[in-house]
Amino acid sequence: MEDLSTQTKTKDSFKKPLIVLIIIYIIYGVLGFISAKYTPFEVFQQIITLGPKGDLIPVEQIQKQYELTQSLSWISIFLGGFSKISIMIVIGLALYIGFNIFETRQNFKTIMKCVIFSEFVFVIQTALVIPITFNGNFECFNQTLSFPFSILSLLDVCKLDAYMVGILRYINIFELTYFCLLAFLLVKNIDLPKSKIIKVSVYSYGIILLISMTSSTISAMAIEKLANL
Repeated sequence: MEDLSTQTKTKDSFKKPLIVLIIIYIIYGVLGFISAKYTPFEVFQQIITLGPKGDLIPVEQIQKQYELTQSLSWISIFLGGFSKISIMIVIGLALYIGFNIFETRQNFKTIMKCVIFSEFVFVIQTALVIPITFNGNFECFNQTLSFPFSILSLLDVCKLDAYMVGILRYINIFELTYFCLLAFLLVKNIDLPKSKIIKVSVYSYGIILLISMTSSTISAMAIEKLANL
């Protein structure tokens, strides 16, 4: 009876995070749809022409790309939330593995609860970036890769190499807030010394950030190479 009661409590305790996860999925889907459907043509054209060999692209071709993006905007409803949830699962797995490496096996559901509730930081980030993009007045391609709430806002982005922009964009207020909130929730929900939880969080999430930065750097270097062909 105790085992059955424990299982029931465990299922019930995950209902709220599951509902929150569904809400996050819907919000990301809606934001993705808005971004794809309602980005002004002038902004879309500006971003395209700032890319590699962008000045050689005919306006008619840009118009076709813009119309195709708008016609397929409904796909963003599904892909927007799916990609974000996939990243959340990866972060949860990284933390789960991290706790196991330090010989402190933890419940994966408990870790995912913390990851899910922390995600609202990035939901706010996405919601703020869209209107900024809509009103974008980009002078160089690097500005389209940057993030307005990062350390890049203090630098002349146009003078930086694209790979540096790809790295520095991760040094922003939302990444810091996300990590602090995630660590706080883990400390609150996991019965371990605070120092050990923070240590696992730094190592686990740090690896995720390192992989993301590496991917951004490789992509940026590829873009620069294409531009110089």
